[in-house]
Amino acid sequence: VVGSRAFENSADRRVYITDIEAWLNIDFLDWYSNPLNVIYNTNEEIVMGCGELYLNNQLLTNLVIPSSITSIKQFAFDGAVCLQSLTFPRGFQSIDYGALSDCRNIVNYDFTAEKHRWDIIFYYRANMANPI
Repeated sequence: VVGSRAFENSADRRVYITDIEAWLNIDFLDWYSNPLNVIYNTNEEIVMGCGELYLNNQLLTNLVIPSSITSIKQFAFDGAVCLQSLTFPRGFQSIDYGALSDCRNIVNYDFTAEKHRWDIIFYYRANMANPI
């Protein structure tokens, strides 16, 4: 578990990992406990952080969720502005609150999971005050 506000005042927010499954199993307590979190000014320009996640020293732009993962935990990719596409495995079940917040550059979602599950997920997303 990464404690509340653990990375609140962290200036360099480039994160390097070697295991995406391990990253997806981290419990982040809030936005500031994830080092990917970015801060915007009133003009929607990033003023702190950069939201860059590197997997094996490569900037992660196209994320394929491993088949062993059935959900994305809260705040897992909060601020990951590097992400451009997500591919979800068959059997994927849920996206927790804030898991994809501020992932502003995602333009492609590949849903291989059953359609009825995605109907539920997007209903949840559309009806939350702060979408995923």
